[in-house]
Amino acid sequence: GLELRVVHWPIVLEGQLSWAVHATLRVLSGPERYVRLGLAIRPQGTEGASPCFDLTRDRSGLWRANGRPILALGEHGDEIVTAVHGEPDPWHSFRGAVERTHCQLPGPLELHCPSGLASAVEISGDFLGAGQSITRMGVLGPGPRVGPSLVRTSGQTLWSGATADRRGLLSAGSEIVLEDHPGLFDAARTRLL
Repeated sequence: GLELRVVHWPIVLEGQLSWAVHATLRVLSGPERYVRLGLAIRPQGTEGASPCFDLTRDRSGLWRANGRPILALGEHGDEIVTAVHGEPDPWHSFRGAVERTHCQLPGPLELHCPSGLASAVEISGDFLGAGQSITRMGVLGPGPRVGPSLVRTSGQTLWSGATADRRGLLSAGSEIVLEDHPGLFDAARTRLL
């Protein structure tokens, strides 16, 4: 079997508030096999569609959507699968559900879609046996020049920095209080059901 563990936490990197994402894919049992871990950029958000007309990637692994930095990778993947409106979604290509149409080695990339449906998956893969894992790290919402500094760091370093920031805020008198609001919780639960 396989186990995927994804953790994320807020960080300050190059003076910009961002989110670190750390994904680990572990082989729990069975024979050695080829596994792939992909970080996808898709034209959607928590509130539905979020058009992506222009999707670019520079040499350092910094992805931009419509000119805005959205994802910086700490390590290059092995391949990138892309698509625009009218082509199979890269996620389906990654899963093997459809044949890949646009695949390339990691490097500079420019993708334009007049319909706002530009998307990509940067994929890393390796042969792993039981107990082995593959790990990838990225930063969501990075600053424009975060790529080179991210290559010199690790998930552990970012986590240590984030916990030190939290301890500093708490010792300075900052406090986050989450109060009990049973009426609001019940209303939300009823609405969802």
